Amino acid sequence: MRPGMRCDQDLAQLNVPAAGGLLDDAAPARPSDLGPAALLGREIFVWYRFVRRDLPAVVIAGLLTASAALHAGGGASIVGWARVLASGVVFFGLYLYAFCLMNQISGVEEDAVNKPDRPIPSGLVTLEGAKVRRAIVMIAYPLVGHALGGLALLQLALLAQGLFIAHEQGGLHRHWLSKNLCAALGLLVLLAGAWTMVAPLTPAGWRWILFAATSFGITLPLQDLRDADGDRRAGRTTLVMTVGEPAARAALGLAIALQPVATHLVLIAPLHRGWKAAGCEAILTLVNLVTAARAVALRDERADHATYMLHSLWFSALLATAIVLL
Repeated sequence: MRPGMRCDQDLAQLNVPAAGGLLDDAAPARPSDLGPAALLGREIFVWYRFVRRDLPAVVIAGLLTASAALHAGGGASIVGWARVLASGVVFFGLYLYAFCLMNQISGVEEDAVNKPDRPIPSGLVTLEGAKVRRAIVMIAYPLVGHALGGLALLQLALLAQGLFIAHEQGGLHRHWLSKNLCAALGLLVLLAGAWTMVAPLTPAGWRWILFAATSFGITLPLQDLRDADGDRRAGRTTLVMTVGEPAARAALGLAIALQPVATHLVLIAPLHRGWKAAGCEAILTLVNLVTAARAVALRDERADHATYMLHSLWFSALLATAIVLL
């Protein structure tokens, strides 16, 4: 199957052009040939193809954190939930889009080998089209932040962009320690922005956000197990390369298996929420233990991808627990 064929089929089902489009020189149809609805539909599809792998860890996580802030502040209502959903999808979607565009523009050669289904190597968009989108999104993201949360959210958006630039252009992605530190800080900024978008951050909110970003950041090398070949081609130093695959799997499995203990001591026990807390802990612990076992025992690329997605599900579930308990 030629590169981009699957993308062409997907786009045909949406009744939008197969390549190029709103911002691409190689488009088979000029933007003026498309109506506003078709242009919007095409750009939403392109956004999804860029960000789909990271939706649970970013957009869903942001929406859950904003929902927790709304519930904890006592302002939960149909109008309140609708506002969180609408503004959150836009703000967190721009956060993720900015990062993914920057990451995939700088990793075109690696993606051509390791992830050929991504938008640029598959032919869904051109490299120049991706760069134009990046410029637009980097301007739009902080402006939307200011509109939704004033100066506080504008500052967090600018801080996030600084982390994106340091990660990609600054070379922090080339070593697993600096890469994971940058990712953890990025998650911290994301979650703090999600809460700030709805209400002022409380001590309980800070504790939840700090724990979630730190615990997920520590175990992020889990995602590198599935991309070992691509990381070698890109010249990155991952945990697997540093200590070897068996030791890396054992360390990650142990860290994830110990997360229920840390969750109980740091988050759950101080709240004294009885059976609700026990039920939440049971679900989180089950996901942790299954993830840890998979990380150690299952050792092929597809299984490693499923294991990382399961760990992302735990991250989202941890944030959802805040809605129930805070």
